[in-house]
Amino acid sequence: MNSRSIFLFVIILVGIPVLLLVGQWSATDPKMAALAMVSVVVLFTFVILERSAWLLIPLTYYFVAPVTALPGGFALRDIAIGVVAIWLSIVWSVKHFELRVQFGWIEGVILLQYLFFAQAFVRNPAGLSILGSGTVGGRPYFEISIQLIMFIILSTQVVKMDKVQMAAKFLVVGGVGVAALQAIANIFPGVGAVVGKVYAVRGQVGAAASAGGGHSIGRKEYLQDLVKPLFSWILALTRPLGLVNIRRPFIVLCFIIVVLAALLSGFRSLILWMGMMYVAAAFIRHKIEDIIVASAAVILLLSGMVAGNGSLFDLPISVQRTLSFLPGEWDSLASDDAESSANWRFEMWELGLLTDEFIQNKLLGDGYGFSYEDLQYQAEIMTLEVVTPEMMQEHFMRAGDWHSGPVDTINRVGVFGLLALTFGMVVLARYAKKMIRLTEGTSYYVCTMFVGLQMIVYPFYFYLVIGAYQEALVMMTFTGGMLRLVENSMRRYGLDQELIHSVGSGSQS
Repeated sequence: MNSRSIFLFVIILVGIPVLLLVGQWSATDPKMAALAMVSVVVLFTFVILERSAWLLIPLTYYFVAPVTALPGGFALRDIAIGVVAIWLSIVWSVKHFELRVQFGWIEGVILLQYLFFAQAFVRNPAGLSILGSGTVGGRPYFEISIQLIMFIILSTQVVKMDKVQMAAKFLVVGGVGVAALQAIANIFPGVGAVVGKVYAVRGQVGAAASAGGGHSIGRKEYLQDLVKPLFSWILALTRPLGLVNIRRPFIVLCFIIVVLAALLSGFRSLILWMGMMYVAAAFIRHKIEDIIVASAAVILLLSGMVAGNGSLFDLPISVQRTLSFLPGEWDSLASDDAESSANWRFEMWELGLLTDEFIQNKLLGDGYGFSYEDLQYQAEIMTLEVVTPEMMQEHFMRAGDWHSGPVDTINRVGVFGLLALTFGMVVLARYAKKMIRLTEGTSYYVCTMFVGLQMIVYPFYFYLVIGAYQEALVMMTFTGGMLRLVENSMRRYGLDQELIHSVGSGSQS
């Protein structure tokens, strides 16, 4: 049965009856009519994509907030993975398209992570409150488990080069799209209220001041969702110094947007991440001179901002918070907030690692989940008019939100799990470097660089800046799956040589 036959069969069997019902529901039940229309669109999308439905995974990769219009509150990315898995199983049963199943170092280290993850669940099972479980917080187990399905889907695909290129475009479109959606929802509250009924909108963190002097600077979390995919993409398109090449105005414009968004976000960690990405890209491309030139330019720019702030101009509070690690005349609200945030984290880490109050088993971890007592405490916090930093600190520790990759991992899977995770991240980073080198000068390069560069940087970011156990596993499964997909495609269809002119041309210009 060919794709056209399947398409016509689905239209006749499902599409037409549903469209007739939509006409009836539009007058009696508009919500049901809208849901039915969306279902028809989604169904037709899958039919059109057929075996290329895996492309919906990179498209929705950055959509990590819950879909509020559906029961369960699952992230759009997780829903997409589940539906894609079912759809591809159906298509494969009909067409038996080519898949490549292998087991090497990449599959081995990912399996190792899930063995530690599984022992944490067996020792500390958690359920859902709606099922009457005595311990709640089981959602992370589902979310992490479905990432393994994502890895299996991606790593077994064998596709042509144009689909690999499309995956890179879908990644950046999805990342910029979700950031734009959330930015509009935050800027226009009326729109945000409508969007919030369908998709949970991430806004500002630390926006409400507390009587005890807690966080008062509204950091724009949604701007992180713009910076990371867009900066990764333009670094894949050009050498680092090419970000300011006026002969490529589109890339320059994107770079300006990235820098402004990072400064306005209020997150110092985002600036550090950008610096790490820039340096890593320069080393990967053998462009050490780009680091020297950029360092000089950044020093001059920051010196001007530090010297001029408060005398020639006043930077926004969020920008001052981002730059407050530098010596200068900063607004006390910004500098005090940044300093208290750092001290607040250090105190959390000390309590978590040096006491048994919040992390009981430091060797094998406590897994996910928390008691009803913890859940009740968190619910009470949300109802209080005044929340002190100490109360909020306890709230985060009870919830296991440590703002530290190593501490969070020890909490979940223990020191042994942290060692396994570190080993896995290093293996994936080395594999990413190998694949970037292999695809250099080819049409596979942009996708490989886009995905692989973030994996190369992540172990450093995880240990030196901030990270999380679940985030690390998602990074490993997605990167490993996408790079295996590229490798499978190259083995099947060969390296495309049309872009190879000389070292330094094409993707490195």
